[in-house]
Amino acid sequence: MTLSRFHPLVSLDEHVAVQRENKFTEFSVTEEEGLHKGYDRFQKILSQLNQVQARPDNDDINLKFLRALPSSWSQVALALKTRGGLESMSFDDLYNKLRSLELDVRIGHNYGVKVAAAPTHSAFIGTK
Repeated sequence: MTLSRFHPLVSLDEHVAVQRENKFTEFSVTEEEGLHKGYDRFQKILSQLNQVQARPDNDDINLKFLRALPSSWSQVALALKTRGGLESMSFDDLYNKLRSLELDVRIGHNYGVKVAAAPTHSAFIGTK
């Protein structure tokens, strides 16, 4: 028997980290599945991670879910990532924000940086 067949011992922290990454690496939300079913599946993964005490922080959870969304969500995901605040937003809050934008994504609205528009009215001053 050779020793090369045995795997080296790993710490609990290392094992938990590997479990956490393995749960998320192949997760994706399909267009057909939709946001709601993707959210439900992601919640199941989070529950499993919670059972083994491997729940990642809010920022990590939110970023992984945004990356798993279909390409039709790419502009929304980019806007949310660059705006910041994902680290303090709960996963449920992120989901609710995405649900409020879901109709806009279906219609195909642009989520680029918005510039404040100049007023469309002007005051007319008569001279006499």
